[in-house]
Amino acid sequence: MHTAKVRNLLISLCAVTIVVGLSVSPTRADDFSFNAGANQDWTDAANWLVWDGMANVAANSVPTNSDNVIVEGTDHVIVSGTASAIGGNLVMDRFSAEQNAIVEVTGGTLSVAGTFHMADADFPSTVATLKISGGEVNLGFLRATQGVAKLEMTGGRLKIANNFEFPGLAWTGVTRQASASLEGGIMEVEGGFSLKGDDGKTGHFNITGGTLSLKGDKTAAVQGLVTDGLLSGYGVSDLQHVNISFNIAQDRTFVTAVPEPTSVGMVIVGMLAALGQRRNRRQ
Repeated sequence: MHTAKVRNLLISLCAVTIVVGLSVSPTRADDFSFNAGANQDWTDAANWLVWDGMANVAANSVPTNSDNVIVEGTDHVIVSGTASAIGGNLVMDRFSAEQNAIVEVTGGTLSVAGTFHMADADFPSTVATLKISGGEVNLGFLRATQGVAKLEMTGGRLKIANNFEFPGLAWTGVTRQASASLEGGIMEVEGGFSLKGDDGKTGHFNITGGTLSLKGDKTAAVQGLVTDGLLSGYGVSDLQHVNISFNIAQDRTFVTAVPEPTSVGMVIVGMLAALGQRRNRRQ
């Protein structure tokens, strides 16, 4: 009888241990893949697949704070007017050639706590594009890995908590092309700002509008990028077309483009012509 009681007690303790262990175990991050259906909306659960260990199956939900996301092929996912957040990484164009994936933010908020990897497959025909025209994008890192990566920003706000690497760390013998175009909005980088990979391959950053805001005094570093032809204003890499200013109070370096004198003149002429037309109408 005593032996039976001891055995039952051990079984009970084991059961409690298993239950407790299950209750405190961390949630495993799931790998979500975008698979556009009737629309391109990030917030539509019908557009997502999830890896179950054997194959991609219908997710019936959207990625959350504990998940990773893969966008590839000809997928074009749009974030607009809503808040979308993942706690892992977002990888664009990961597996094969002839890919042209697009992540587009027109409003709302997209947050990626980890790294936003662009063009993660080594093929010249692999193109990954991040388009921002409105809303807010919050990233841990933004990194052009392999293939061709394009950042096209015409509005909104892009916040990078750590490094902007265009391109980033190299894989052996990979094709790497990275270009960024800032035409409007505000891009803020709290860590490093690099346009040269560890393999010597370089990217290019062109400004025609908006503001690039870098944490700390990055004046000398930005001047070096301009001198090396990696950063330009209106397509011209010289300090007459790129304005660099350091604000001591904010501890930030602001970089903007300086238009050609002819462009400024044309704007003034256009304004004067419009003013003249208004006066003629009144008369």
